[in-house]
Amino acid sequence: MTIAGALAGGIVECPTHRFIREAIDGGLRLDLAPGAWLDRDVVIVVKPREPLPSLVIQARDTVAGAAPVVLMAALQPPPSTPRKSIAVKLLVDCSGSMGGDSIASARAALHGALAGLTEHDHVSISRFGSTVEHVLTLTACTPKTLRRLNAAIDAIDADLGGTEMEAALKAVFGLRVPRDCAGADVLMVTDGEIWQAEEMIAAARSSGHRVFAIGVGSSPAEDVLRSLAEATGGACEFATPGEALEAAAGRMLVRIRQQPWRDARVDWGCETLWQTALPASVFGGDTVIAFAGVPALAAASTVRLLAVGAQGAATEVARGEADAPCPGDTLPRMAAARRIATADEGQALELAVAYQLMSRHTNCILVHERAAADKVTEEAELHRVSSMLAAGWGATASLMMSPPMSLGSLAGLSTLCAGSAPADMDVCSLASEDPFEALSFASAPLEEQPRASLDAIVEAAFEHLSHGGSVRGLAARCEALALNADVRLALDQAAVLGLGAGEALLLLALWANSHRPGTADAAVTAALLPHLDTIDAAVMTECLQLFDRVLGPTARESWTRSRARRLRRALGRPSP
Repeated sequence: MTIAGALAGGIVECPTHRFIREAIDGGLRLDLAPGAWLDRDVVIVVKPREPLPSLVIQARDTVAGAAPVVLMAALQPPPSTPRKSIAVKLLVDCSGSMGGDSIASARAALHGALAGLTEHDHVSISRFGSTVEHVLTLTACTPKTLRRLNAAIDAIDADLGGTEMEAALKAVFGLRVPRDCAGADVLMVTDGEIWQAEEMIAAARSSGHRVFAIGVGSSPAEDVLRSLAEATGGACEFATPGEALEAAAGRMLVRIRQQPWRDARVDWGCETLWQTALPASVFGGDTVIAFAGVPALAAASTVRLLAVGAQGAATEVARGEADAPCPGDTLPRMAAARRIATADEGQALELAVAYQLMSRHTNCILVHERAAADKVTEEAELHRVSSMLAAGWGATASLMMSPPMSLGSLAGLSTLCAGSAPADMDVCSLASEDPFEALSFASAPLEEQPRASLDAIVEAAFEHLSHGGSVRGLAARCEALALNADVRLALDQAAVLGLGAGEALLLLALWANSHRPGTADAAVTAALLPHLDTIDAAVMTECLQLFDRVLGPTARESWTRSRARRLRRALGRPSP
């Protein structure tokens, strides 16, 4: 992938794969690193250095004679006034396919949703698989209710069999809404692994509920979830393992609180021969992408996004200038792919063949021509090749184990891509004998790696908790810390023991503080000890043993198990 223009100067991250980056003229080239598999969606996140305005680009289309120019508009309307109170029905997929990373992602998203609710709101939570279980019916968001729900979310697991999403949605739609609520919305967290979605979408459309969906996992069913959300006036977002799920849930709540812009349309400033459809609801802060075919190059014409607001008046909500050329055939092919999604069978097939697009309407045929000496003499044999499951599907593996990674909000881990460290950040050597001096990972050239020491973890935990921060918020506080493989492994295994991301970090900070060269910092121990009350003693002991086992061999010689035993005695816990 090549990232060019203003985006090339932004922060580039890949939460799914390791990659190698190379500076080229006018941009940045990304190539998958050796050993990286296409066994999951490839997700690349680019964070611009500064906000970008709405824009319009254009390209020549050599396939369509009647419309030789394709325009693409990226327009961002402003947020509307938020509603003070909302009623949210949380629905989480607990089917078998959600095992492992997906259910961990779902828990993080639900915690993020609860964090965005206020005392003026109402919330319910249900989980589904082959059956539906209502953990809590629609109730006012009192502090006591939120504490109960946070504890219930930690206990959620992928243990309900199949994925009967239609029945689950109908059950949630049927939950009674209190009289003081002006309707309710559904926020669903799922990997979308279902079949025959048409009836489910029709039922959702007629329910009067908006459905907002967060797709989790390594390869969520985008078509199903996006169709469901758009058909009901909701929105859809996808977050792969390693991304900040709490942030995704927070963005969804911002959308739910809005009165969306309705009846959106694009004024292209010129005659169009075709244009792609817009979503039924447009939320402020989101980017609206639209394509159109025009008979001639647009001479810097103004493209405007018009929509109807809460007061019922049509207004211009965004605009851009069509003066940016885009070379090559990429833009026309992207437009054709967007048109196929809403075209009838005949037109979809015609577009797919004309623009050489892989789709459900076309076949992909690969031809390998052998040299004369290598040609076979026997008849060809047919071989059936099974489809590959997405990495991590149904708890078959954990993507949290895949380097490169940095500390993040999901089970304490998220991926840090090569070359994303600021230029002025200290770098470290993998050859260092002192783990407090340096802990890094070999996913990129050493000169591009940020320092990530155990001291940094201890100091971050001490600072966060000393200033009134919560244990749950510790993961977000430590998100930017890059860790080596052993520490990542230790935190992954701590999550398997049932510890939350913040709890695992708390124990790691205590363990690391006790293993400092010399004497443990008494002030740090005093600041961290009061936060251990909610952690089971047996789990704590097992976790400390885990840190001894996984991290002990990589530490300096003075890091001995006797220090871990002293920490257990300081905590008042029995030795194993």
